[in-house]
Amino acid sequence: MAERLFWPCSHGLEARATVLSEEELHEIGKHITFTEERADDAEEELKTVLILQMLSNHLGEELDCVVSGLANFGVFMRSKKFGVEGLVQMADLGPDEWKYEPTPQCIVGLNSGRCIRLGWAMKVRIVSVNVPARQMNLCPVEPLVKIEDQKKRGKQPKRFSRAKLERRGSTGSPQRSRRGRRRR
Repeated sequence: MAERLFWPCSHGLEARATVLSEEELHEIGKHITFTEERADDAEEELKTVLILQMLSNHLGEELDCVVSGLANFGVFMRSKKFGVEGLVQMADLGPDEWKYEPTPQCIVGLNSGRCIRLGWAMKVRIVSVNVPARQMNLCPVEPLVKIEDQKKRGKQPKRFSRAKLERRGSTGSPQRSRRGRRRR
């Protein structure tokens, strides 16, 4: 910044002695901030594209990831090594009925009681990469629930049960409170 101020003087040009008003300085500051944020976004976008292009040549390889987001359609995983996100769809989690629970912020296997939470580490495999859409599909290296485990337990829930979820009112059906009034 200092070089810009002294450049006219060092090249024999007359320095302008105009002082900008506070409003003009504020507008210039807003413009500089806006362009800097756009440059940061473009840099991040380019980095993501380049990493996804590289990972598209490594389909089937394993990544160490951390759960970074939960939704009713799957689990978002962030790669520890590359910093890009991918999606593990509910059907790929294992042979169970998976349900997103917004209140405890987890995805629960209704038959097994298995719970997936934010920050949980998981080893995943790269299934597909769509570079133009900036998407990567993943699946767990090993299913979270095995059929043998469900048969051994006789579908006894491990941590969460349907009854417990219904008492919380998270199944979508209205429940009655102790006083007989309906609650949501």
